[in-house]
Amino acid sequence: MGSFLPALQQLFATLMAVVAFFGGLFSSGTQVVKGDIQLAAEHSYNFDTGISFGQGITTDGEYFYGFGAFKLASYCSIAKIDVETGEVVNQADFCVPKELALKGYDHFGDGDYDNGKLYVACEDLFFTAPAVMVYDAKTLEYLDCYIVPEEGVGDAHIPWCLVKDGVIYYSQFDNVTEIRMISVEDGSYLGAVQIDDELFDVQGGDFDGNYLYLATNRGDGKVRKTYRIDMTTGDCELVFERDLGIATAEAEGLCIYEFDNGTKFHYVDIDGQINIRSYK
Repeated sequence: MGSFLPALQQLFATLMAVVAFFGGLFSSGTQVVKGDIQLAAEHSYNFDTGISFGQGITTDGEYFYGFGAFKLASYCSIAKIDVETGEVVNQADFCVPKELALKGYDHFGDGDYDNGKLYVACEDLFFTAPAVMVYDAKTLEYLDCYIVPEEGVGDAHIPWCLVKDGVIYYSQFDNVTEIRMISVEDGSYLGAVQIDDELFDVQGGDFDGNYLYLATNRGDGKVRKTYRIDMTTGDCELVFERDLGIATAEAEGLCIYEFDNGTKFHYVDIDGQINIRSYK
């Protein structure tokens, strides 16, 4: 794959440069239009670099871990990124093991860090058996895979996953009315938490205490919405709306971690570039 990757990156960068050019003609910058957050830090990357982490983000407090995919080339990747400088310090390309790649697993979504491991949502080519793949956060080496049990498959899209107290949480992409759960211990299906709304274009999320925040690519024009769910009651509330500057921008993953500089909500967005944006 060594000689193929630069060609893939160049192809992707060229395609996205065209999108960026036309999108940039109409961009008005990024701003928060609803919610008590403000942009405080931003790292932006060209697509030949950002392709490796344009789908999702998590952190252990020292590094961001980004998850990337380019479905047309069955490319999945993980990048380890210095939080302070934004430098990519390690990267695993085509990191789905061969036996799973041959079964069609070809698209990473958002993921999570927990106890030294990375858990990444992964979809298969024909959307039949979504999975959560596990990697060593230090080395980015593959460790394990959970195939979602049939009763928890839904529409077979799995755009994000989280781990908390031995439970993997996830949802489907559209028509989201519940948050589903499987066991870290044995991969069994644990049921679902019903929510009092129906969400669409769900891309990523993270916990803040008992609240689950979900980033979506749904909104009006240039605006993308983030919701907060009380996991005890199922109450769902629209909390943030971010104007990403152009209508073709995509809101992707989200992680929540409060750093010493006060930033807490960290998003991956795609417009003319791949952006990691951190909000106080």
